[in-house]
Amino acid sequence: MASLVNLTAEQLDILLKGVDVSSRLSDLFECISYYLSPERYKESVSQQEVLLTYFGETKELDKRKSLLLHFHERIQNLSDVRRNVYVNCCLQLASIEEEQGQYEAAIPFLKEVENVMVKDDENEQILLVRLRIADNYMKTKQYDKAAMLLRTSIQYLNREKNEQLVTDFLFCNARTLDETHQYGDAALNYSKVLDYESRLQDPIVSECVRMTAICIFLSQPTTELADLLLKLYVHPLSKTTDIYPMLKKCARYEILDRKDATRLLPCLAAHQVTFVQDIMLAQKNVFLELNIALYSRNYLRASIPVFAKHLCVSPAALQYTLIDMIKDQRLNAHIDQVNGIVTFHDHTKAGIYAKNLERLCENLEKYGC
Repeated sequence: MASLVNLTAEQLDILLKGVDVSSRLSDLFECISYYLSPERYKESVSQQEVLLTYFGETKELDKRKSLLLHFHERIQNLSDVRRNVYVNCCLQLASIEEEQGQYEAAIPFLKEVENVMVKDDENEQILLVRLRIADNYMKTKQYDKAAMLLRTSIQYLNREKNEQLVTDFLFCNARTLDETHQYGDAALNYSKVLDYESRLQDPIVSECVRMTAICIFLSQPTTELADLLLKLYVHPLSKTTDIYPMLKKCARYEILDRKDATRLLPCLAAHQVTFVQDIMLAQKNVFLELNIALYSRNYLRASIPVFAKHLCVSPAALQYTLIDMIKDQRLNAHIDQVNGIVTFHDHTKAGIYAKNLERLCENLEKYGC
């Protein structure tokens, strides 16, 4: 049987064609050691590439994995290994781990690839490998790690021109934020996917509309999110979603209540159901803040006692919630505690200027100007 060492790349390629990996396993280990020896590896790049191509076509995963691990071990002891050889080896090992359901074991190999791409500042490749790492984190329920990885990738996303990659990134980021109960940020990321909907199939667009709305329903709402909810209602595919009745209710500025929370439960993923049930068990009004945010988009001011009655809460509870939302800058409004009136302002800059103008007029009137 012909030796696999001391050959040109062409000779090695010919010998390996049709060779069963099991019949020459020990020869292949010897071959790896030979072409990745300290004295030969720099002149044997072509042979290394032939070996990696052969391993990639090998169907016996366990034997392929053992050969690649040996290849990887030899590389670790060398300096200035050809980049494409190193990356190819790591990606093949990651793929095997993923194929075997060992998602956490795949992550270190992908991180090695990430380090290479970051060093070379290859924007698109950095995002691709980080998406893959994040996906493996999510499959192993390490949602916080996935969220952190994607959050630190924004600088690369902002300069990426591949719209499909940007869409995939936004969708993955939305999923991680959703899983970690950061529903407001998740809603905004799902909605950003809709900016690229011309590239997406209708079922994906419909799911993005649906998930954006659900995350808004579960979030600590802002007037921005309330406006987004109203935009979703008029989206052409909103009627295809199971949450359309609730969107319709919001568009009519009808009050969402505990019954709506119960109706929402069948639409939710398991982690979302638990979140809503915990709120309901605590006897909290699930949609109080969202109702306030929606109301603020349609009315200029309200009597707190009358508004509280409309929302089925006490005036004190409503005032406490209003103060909390204003303090967190989720609602642009001010409260006249003497007269029990809340006045809502536009959350845009124009609204802020209007508020300042109103105060200026009050001062001018006060001083007789």
